[in-house]
Amino acid sequence: MDILFWTALMASGTVGLVVGSIFGIVIARRQLIQLNRSSSIEGILMLFKIFDDEKHRENRNIIWDKKIKLKKFDSISEDVGKIVQITATQMDVVGSMIKHKRVEKELIFERYAEVICPLWEEIEEYIKIIRTKKGGFGWDNFEFMYKQAKEWSAKVRKVTSYRRF
Repeated sequence: MDILFWTALMASGTVGLVVGSIFGIVIARRQLIQLNRSSSIEGILMLFKIFDDEKHRENRNIIWDKKIKLKKFDSISEDVGKIVQITATQMDVVGSMIKHKRVEKELIFERYAEVICPLWEEIEEYIKIIRTKKGGFGWDNFEFMYKQAKEWSAKVRKVTSYRRF
């Protein structure tokens, strides 16, 4: 009788341990899903800040200013060069998040393809010159995002080119 009691007690303890472990795994998985959602939301909020923040918008407007000819690299002032590099770096961060699927590209492109495409087209020659000086790399994620946005725009919105007003 004693052996039967202890065997039943051990069996019920084992079952309890298994059930508790499964419950712990389920809870941990839910917490990870929630953590991914919150970090994704934080990432999206950061991206919206890059696009909508007044300083960032002001930098893009300086780049689009009719007096600035980015295709003539030597005529760019040092200040404008820094603005272009800062803006390109910010766009590279957005491109990296899209490339690594931290945010859905459709969410960004639906609202900002009209910013991404003409911005890249405006500074592409400048970036090529900087890449040559740096050894052939730099702002690859921005370029990736531009190509994805252009493809998305052509497919979804039937837009093949953007015009800056």
